[in-house]
Amino acid sequence: MDNKEIMRIILKKYFGYDSFKKGQEKVIKAILSKKDVLCVMPTGGGKSVCFQIPALMLNGVTLVVSPLISLMKEQTEELNKKGISAVCISGKQEYNTIKRIFDNADRYKIIYISPEKLANDNYLYYLLPLDISLLVIDEAHCVSQWGQSFRPSYLKIKDFLGKLEKRPVVSAFTATASPAVRKDILSLLGLKNTYTYIAGFERPNLYYSIIRPKSKNKELLKIVKYRSALCGIIYCATRFAADKVYDLLEINNIPCVKYHAGMSDKERAKAQAAFLSGEKTVMAATIAFGMGIDKPDISYIVHYNMPLSFESYYQETGRAGRDGEKAECIMLYSDKDPETNQKIISDCENIKDRNIQKSIIQNNNKKLDKVYKFCHTKKCLRNELLAFFGEYHFKKCGKCSNCKIQTMQKNITLPAQKILSSVARTKQRATLSENINVLKGIKTRYIADNHFDKLSTFGLMQEMKISEIRILINALINLGYLKLLHYKHKDILQLTEKSLPVLKGETTVYADFL
Repeated sequence: MDNKEIMRIILKKYFGYDSFKKGQEKVIKAILSKKDVLCVMPTGGGKSVCFQIPALMLNGVTLVVSPLISLMKEQTEELNKKGISAVCISGKQEYNTIKRIFDNADRYKIIYISPEKLANDNYLYYLLPLDISLLVIDEAHCVSQWGQSFRPSYLKIKDFLGKLEKRPVVSAFTATASPAVRKDILSLLGLKNTYTYIAGFERPNLYYSIIRPKSKNKELLKIVKYRSALCGIIYCATRFAADKVYDLLEINNIPCVKYHAGMSDKERAKAQAAFLSGEKTVMAATIAFGMGIDKPDISYIVHYNMPLSFESYYQETGRAGRDGEKAECIMLYSDKDPETNQKIISDCENIKDRNIQKSIIQNNNKKLDKVYKFCHTKKCLRNELLAFFGEYHFKKCGKCSNCKIQTMQKNITLPAQKILSSVARTKQRATLSENINVLKGIKTRYIADNHFDKLSTFGLMQEMKISEIRILINALINLGYLKLLHYKHKDILQLTEKSLPVLKGETTVYADFL
């Protein structure tokens, strides 16, 4: 019996499927042929099967490095129900419990372990003698500072491999990886003779939209009530926001639960069970919820706040429509969102190394800038999202809010010159809001202290509404005539190389407006 036939028998016996999903068979064959693997497969693509089947076919044990305790626990429970011996090792277990697992390691085909435990020298004594045939790195984007959830302990995996007497086959899996992250995964994990499989990032059944409501709460209630018979997730940037959204939904008699890191394990487990069973149809959560969740009938995802990165946005929206049915991905954007995200980015106290901390903050700020531009673009949202992951589509998708809305081009050269001139005269050290106050002629304490009220641009656009000036500035940022520099918890508005020709009257500026 050849490997192909054995693979299909295992697929049917343990997982209940008659055929493989796209890419699964190729990845499994590569692992069995002793090649290292980098597999980028979207949420719902079936990544787990790609390493669980080889684990059953190879001699020895498969060691799976996974960052989430809840995910490890769920997967080991599911495997044991299927008759596959599996166990997990995490930071919440006592030393004696972990020792017993290692003492009986030959009983298991798959051992899940957190990256922190793998990097802990105290456990090398037990890990090194294991007959490891396959080392799997799940959520492999965590190895890269460009990934949305960098974990420094992932950097120790390469060192661990170097200490093993016999190097196992290494396979890295992730749902979201830009070209830069993919490059990091290959080098930082030390993959050799690598077979790379990258599934397409296109999700044709998802409809993307960005809404700028006057009241997020009113808009959210309208969205949820209109979809009362459907299941949805409301993603919030902070625990506080998740609590507030949950309270809002509950007061309005919407069957909902909440999920965030501030809750106890028991509370989170109960909320998750109620949502997965369909007892509650709406989940208000932070990004702590969703990884590894297998619920195919989620019909809509709402981002109550602007996401921190394209990776997290893609991963979170990817939890909708896994049954292949049409689903919606709605972002509720407000001008306060970047400021909220900036505070989240700056909070890196868990990273002790100052240089790494600084690098992470810089990388996250760059990622946030890209999402900011995405929120203000008039281009096809789907194409902009796919382009981030290296897929370029030039035809409008017709299935996003920007493609559905008719826009018109407008010559904004004169107001652009006024705005750029104001930025220059404030010596490029004022925020977006402060520049609006200068142009509008609003004398705040900051403006008075810096003598900006004496500038020739003070009150130069006083006839316009604040919202209109903000739209123009956002358009100039999106077009590359202005940029935001993150400095000391503030977004400073600055000129670019494209600014000078506009100020000199050598360039005409056009922008798309509704």
